[in-house]
Amino acid sequence: MELFGWHLLSGFESFVSPASVDGVAEEVSGMNIVNLKVGLRFGLGEHSSVFSGFGQALTHNDWYKRIVRLEYRYTF
Repeated sequence: MELFGWHLLSGFESFVSPASVDGVAEEVSGMNIVNLKVGLRFGLGEHSSVFSGFGQALTHNDWYKRIVRLEYRYTF
């Protein structure tokens, strides 16, 4: 299980709407984003592992609402 977050110090977020082809940029300084991810990692021998999990945004501000993650890791 992972619980992690970001605090954006400064920057801009762009939005594209059907009414505007160019999009609109809005300042997002001070935004907080928190996500929770749950999953399992299985070892495959000495150097490899596979992770499968699901993530959910916990705050109204987000980069995604839900995510499914499948990861292969090889360590040296």
